[in-house]
Amino acid sequence: MLYTFGCSYTEDEGEAHLKDNLVYHLGKTYYFPKWPKLLSQHLSMEYKNFGVGGSGNDQIFYHAVNEIVHNHNDIDTVAILWSAMWRFWVYGKNFNPKNPNGYLDYGVYTHLLKEFEYPNQATKFQINCFLKNITTLQKLCDDYNIKLLQWCGTGLLEYTPPQHKPNYSIMEQFEEELQKYDIDETNIIGWPFTRDLGGMTFWDINKGMTISEEDSHPNAKGHELIARYFYENTISES
Repeated sequence: MLYTFGCSYTEDEGEAHLKDNLVYHLGKTYYFPKWPKLLSQHLSMEYKNFGVGGSGNDQIFYHAVNEIVHNHNDIDTVAILWSAMWRFWVYGKNFNPKNPNGYLDYGVYTHLLKEFEYPNQATKFQINCFLKNITTLQKLCDDYNIKLLQWCGTGLLEYTPPQHKPNYSIMEQFEEELQKYDIDETNIIGWPFTRDLGGMTFWDINKGMTISEEDSHPNAKGHELIARYFYENTISES
């Protein structure tokens, strides 16, 4: 069975509620299959989709680990479409500094990271969490003989809270921390997910493949492309 994880780029409300393929954004409703269903068809495999809108990468990671550990006998392939690095999952809620409405406020965020000198140490902490999650999932899936496919939907490092200016760029910090981890790149599409380092996300190639200029979520063509990239990666690994 195929298990998929991600944020709203992955979430499929229609499968659960309408037995259809529903995408609802900015007051409009669209009907088309999302990439987990399309990938399952490519692989001739049943699937379960665990995408949750608004998820940060730590939430995606925890969700994937729990499902893998408890259901590994049923899983053949795990596919993860990561989100932006600046979404935190704390106290059962998301924090997203780009869109604080409905999320934890800056005060809670800075309190949680009060032991860090922000932004440099906090940024380093978040980068290391993400890189540790990548390596942990690789080792976990290797132990259970599960094929792990990974890509990133949004810009991984696209946002820095405007009132905080690092002494050196997030890209420099990411590149520096990346050298400390032994990450197997063969099962990751577009690694390390940043153009400045030769990587790629869906955001980097999504021209004409989003719902609108105001809504970056993939449209039908976008979901077809994501599914095809994941599928072609399974072929290259066969």
